[in-house]
Amino acid sequence: MDQAIVDCARPNTWENLKRLSPQSQKEWIKTNFNAILHTLTVLGEADHAPWNRIGYACINNNLYRDAELIYDELLKRSQKQRRDLGLPSYFRGIAHFLQGRFQEAYSDFKLAHQHDLQNKHFNNPSAQAIAYMEDTLFPTRETIKANQ
Repeated sequence: MDQAIVDCARPNTWENLKRLSPQSQKEWIKTNFNAILHTLTVLGEADHAPWNRIGYACINNNLYRDAELIYDELLKRSQKQRRDLGLPSYFRGIAHFLQGRFQEAYSDFKLAHQHDLQNKHFNNPSAQAIAYMEDTLFPTRETIKANQ
């Protein structure tokens, strides 16, 4: 599949990423990351779809640091504009979690959950992530430390 079907300056073509092989997706994102981030910043945060399309692609292709940068920028912009913080903070938490940065992930999930509760969205993925970390991950880590 020709990479010309995905243009970093035209977010409406980013849907075509799924037509590329995983290796081609990863290479396209790595090669064009700065241009993609520039396009997103020009586009703004009003429409989260392009941000999420690239963020998901980064996560799916093990580009966790790139996903973190995308969601960090979206979160900053959303905070400035007083927009939805739930999804950007949740997905930044996923990027942190997948990098093994559990405390940062936990903080992001707590922020997402707080925002979900303010908007009366109960039992969202942020609540499930917090419960998993509190009930499973953190106790397991403490047990391992105690046994060493």
